[in-house]
Amino acid sequence: MKRRSVLKAGLATSLLPLLGLGGVAKAFDLKSSIQLKAILSDRRFPMSSAFGARAAAMGIPHLATNGDITAIWLKHLDPLWREGKASIMGLTTQDQLFCLERLAWDRGMKVLMRVEHRDMGRGEITHIIDAPALLTAQSTLALQHENLWPSELASLLGSCSPSQCIGHRSSREVTSKGRLGEHLVSWVIVPASQVS
Repeated sequence: MKRRSVLKAGLATSLLPLLGLGGVAKAFDLKSSIQLKAILSDRRFPMSSAFGARAAAMGIPHLATNGDITAIWLKHLDPLWREGKASIMGLTTQDQLFCLERLAWDRGMKVLMRVEHRDMGRGEITHIIDAPALLTAQSTLALQHENLWPSELASLLGSCSPSQCIGHRSSREVTSKGRLGEHLVSWVIVPASQVS
């Protein structure tokens, strides 16, 4: 991590109450977003499909699966990561992320953020966030919307600035209303050099 990045992040965080999130990014002329090359969703789950549809509407190439990520890995992700370090995000099952995370390590990539979405079976979903502190705070707000959280989270992650990727990691648990039917996980995989 560069000293300049640490100083910018510290100053940006201290100005947050005065400028708001958008103002901090503008004040420091930070890159507008991490360049996401793909979004992965699973058609079997409506929340995952909504996440993918929102990201696709933002212009991020959408790769949809029916559970097996082998074809997407072989046709899209492996060639993309062989060309260079390409950031991706998704809302999938834990098993799918497990496979992608292992494959990402071989290409110098790492999970920046992980949000586990657990259906508690009583009309509530518990979201367990593990991410850099600023991204955790923003995700908390996005996840509180009952049926809109997949779209809100996709919008947030699809426009994630590099300044949100630095700093100490934090974890938080958020509860929203809704049903999943399956435990899912949202995630962002980026070059390991972008993870502090």
